[in-house]
Amino acid sequence: MSDITLPPLTPEYFYENTGATAIAVAAVFIPLQIAFVCLRAYSRSVAKRDVGADDVLIWASLVTCVALDAFAIGTTALSC
Repeated sequence: MSDITLPPLTPEYFYENTGATAIAVAAVFIPLQIAFVCLRAYSRSVAKRDVGADDVLIWASLVTCVALDAFAIGTTALSC
């Protein structure tokens, strides 16, 4: 196996602004998260299943993830 050497990291690399990419990724994940959790709730209602602890935890995690994404968007937008 050959040895791979990486180039040294320059100061420009650390000051590169990737804020727009972070905002775009977080903005795409918010509707995806909501859509998948709503699809799960819909499928559970069609199958006439009772709401269990897993459903409650999924809704709680959805709220947490959306809040985290919103926080990431807000802090990234303020730092740009």
